[in-house]
Amino acid sequence: MISKLLKELGLTDYEVKIYLSLLNLGTSVAGKIAEKAKLNRRNVYDALQRLAKRGFLTYCIKNNRKYYSPVDPKKIVELYEEKLDLAKGLMPEINSLYNTKNTEREVHVFEGKNSLK
Repeated sequence: MISKLLKELGLTDYEVKIYLSLLNLGTSVAGKIAEKAKLNRRNVYDALQRLAKRGFLTYCIKNNRKYYSPVDPKKIVELYEEKLDLAKGLMPEINSLYNTKNTEREVHVFEGKNSLK
């Protein structure tokens, strides 16, 4: 269930496995995370960078080694709330552009599970 929800937030399968492994391990180096997630270490480094960029984890360097730590889940919720607030703030301007440019009628066809939402 957690994996599915994390994927809904935009994480890849690798990122989900790595993030969940890091949550179980706590602060750890990439090698241990790869071992816990049962993934190739090279792929783990790439995914760790993407997760750090998205705000799901932080890292620090001790004795020339990077130690990764998961971010408090509350911080992740705050990050998404900030993005939602930003999107809501843009809506009036975006709607005005949309309404002035779209005078013709259009039909949109949605496919897949997300079309039901």
